[in-house]
Amino acid sequence: MNGSPDSQPSRTSAGRHEEMQGQASYRRIGVPALARLLPVAVLAAVPILLYMRVCHFAFLNWDDQIYIIDNPWIQSLTVPNLRAILTPGTFELELLYIPVTYLSFMLEIAAFGLDAGSLHLTNVYLHAFNTILIFLMLQRLTRQPFPAFAAALLFAVHPLQVETVAWVMGRKDLLATCFSLMSILIWLRWMKTGSARTFAAVVLCVAAAALAKPTAVVVPVILVFVFWLERRRLELRPCLYVLPSVLVVAAPVLVAESVATMPVDIATFRLFYVPGIVCGWLSRFLLLDPPQAYYSLSQANAAANIVLLYFAPLALLALTAVVATRRRWWRLGFGLAFVVVAALPALSILCLMNREYVTADRYGYFSLIGMFMILSLPLGRCGSAVRAVYAGILVAWAAVAVLATHAQIDVWRNSESLWSHVLQLDPMNPTAHAMLGNHFYQHADTNRATYHLRRAVRVFPGQYRAYYNLGRIASESGVDKDAVRYYKRALAANPDFSEAWQNLGAVYSRLGAVDDAVEAYEAAIATAPNSAASWYNLGLVKKSANRLDEAREAFERAIAIDPTDVRARFKLAVVCHQTGRRAAARAAYERLVYDLPDHVELHFNLATIYLADGQPHRAVPLLNHVRNLQPADADIHRELGFALLGTGDFLAAIDALTTALNLTDSVDSAAHAGLCVAYYHQGNVAAAGRHYDRLREAGATSTVPNDIAAELATRRVLRP
Repeated sequence: MNGSPDSQPSRTSAGRHEEMQGQASYRRIGVPALARLLPVAVLAAVPILLYMRVCHFAFLNWDDQIYIIDNPWIQSLTVPNLRAILTPGTFELELLYIPVTYLSFMLEIAAFGLDAGSLHLTNVYLHAFNTILIFLMLQRLTRQPFPAFAAALLFAVHPLQVETVAWVMGRKDLLATCFSLMSILIWLRWMKTGSARTFAAVVLCVAAAALAKPTAVVVPVILVFVFWLERRRLELRPCLYVLPSVLVVAAPVLVAESVATMPVDIATFRLFYVPGIVCGWLSRFLLLDPPQAYYSLSQANAAANIVLLYFAPLALLALTAVVATRRRWWRLGFGLAFVVVAALPALSILCLMNREYVTADRYGYFSLIGMFMILSLPLGRCGSAVRAVYAGILVAWAAVAVLATHAQIDVWRNSESLWSHVLQLDPMNPTAHAMLGNHFYQHADTNRATYHLRRAVRVFPGQYRAYYNLGRIASESGVDKDAVRYYKRALAANPDFSEAWQNLGAVYSRLGAVDDAVEAYEAAIATAPNSAASWYNLGLVKKSANRLDEAREAFERAIAIDPTDVRARFKLAVVCHQTGRRAAARAAYERLVYDLPDHVELHFNLATIYLADGQPHRAVPLLNHVRNLQPADADIHRELGFALLGTGDFLAAIDALTTALNLTDSVDSAAHAGLCVAYYHQGNVAAAGRHYDRLREAGATSTVPNDIAAELATRRVLRP
């Protein structure tokens, strides 16, 4: 790129001397060149050893279930799936446009399958890689390897990082941080070379960071601060080079805003919680308070009364910024600016998202880099005695952090351990009760599931998913009236809850309340018109009410939405069969034969159409197949007998019809008529006459052909 930053006035001689001094630090103490890799090796090994046991952890029912386990678009590496993850708005209940994160999941699942252990392991490796990148970046910015090493090591072992690393869906923060750090390092390289290729790499890394998580929108601002730290001034022309990065990070943010499928609540009053959130964050950073998996709004509200205490950390940050500016402690100022700028997206989420929780540890994963930079700076500036004391304090503090991290990692072992820990710290947390109830429900522990779900709705009646799962438990237990009550309460809290409408319709259908079932399914369709399942269930209800034309329309809508839905295709064929549209039914059945090779009703129905069309030779193989699948079904043997009669195989027909008679307790007039005809054509008139007598006793002789009936009747009269 023309206009290299090197064409700008260089740094002061003091700055150049400081850089040369930092580069020669290893040489002064006689460290071999190969040994310079030792810090990198240590920084890679420590987080891997600390977090390795997360490879045995399970998926959580907090986002992992929705966006990974139940996400059809990342289960295989295909062109339609790639198109889906790149298409904004594909994922329901998602506020973020994060295709890079989903692409990483897709590639890993394609390679190793849907395995929680491998996904956790990748998170650990990404955390270790980020630790190395922080060391390289800070070493370049501070020209002091030991403070950079200390800052990176503290970053790796701090308990506030556990949520991001030990939770599979924390991947988006790991990837966004990884690409952000890479962009800073490449930006530093570009500041030396001015290479167009290097600049393009900066833009690509910034774009990847924003597409991993849109909170990387702040990276271009940090690049400007990096330029300021390196040059000790801001100049218009070099800063203009940041504009392409601004554009590439703005796009994912704008896309996320336009396709968000969750309701967004602009709650500006939550700005009053910001001092409290910052205070709590600093307290947890200093290891004065333990980290939590869920910081509820009620907790922030309860503490908001201590206004002076809450504004103290903000005043401290402002005072530090003033001192850093007055004393020209540029790196301290850069660290503060990094923290503030990197934390802005998290603070904006507090006001924009309609969520019961106010912050999360993962929101500080990237911004903590600035805090650790600030903590490590005295190691490079203080005298030897003070430095030794300060280093000892940091070592002790790091040891406490390692112990706290080791304990906090176990919290994320599975959904039960996670939400039980939340309840230990916040016993009245409705979300924790609901999620724990969902976990127990998924593991068939209905007693504990019911207990926690009821606690959830008692504390917060708006927990519509808790009511929904209570309805599912009641429905599965056969208590349909309770199921109806719970589903109605879920819908009262969220009238657009399509799944609750569907389940309510299923309960009404089971109770025989057809009109109520139709109303429920139509409401489900109104909230989710592209739900093939709702249209299919509506068709089933209308079919049961003998509203066959309406049922056919519902099944056709289901098939239009999902052409692969074989259930709807089969039911549509049945309705066509019942309404006399035999040609359409036959065509539909024939298309389904290969999709449903062992579907008894399908093959049986198609065989009856072949018989009606005078093609018994096509019916016989179908009926033989279903007879093998259900050998105790009298109807199958009877139809097979008639098909064999049509082909002239009278012995096989006699065998099939006799079996049909043996499998039924009532008088099977059709089987007797078939046997009468079969024996007659075999020349066994006596046997034919016996079955004709049974038909005469039942008053069903009309089922025998007239010529055969007349001859058998005559022979019965002439018999002595």
